[in-house]
Amino acid sequence: MPRPPDGLRPASGVAVPSESARPEKPDTPPALP
Repeated sequence: MPRPPDGLRPASGVAVPSESARPEKPDTPPALP
């Protein structure tokens, strides 16, 4: 059980900053992926 949540936790943290950078700079989203 601790493994799935741990994997989801880092993914969510990375998605949060990504979303913040997306609205700030449209060139950032395409550059990240």
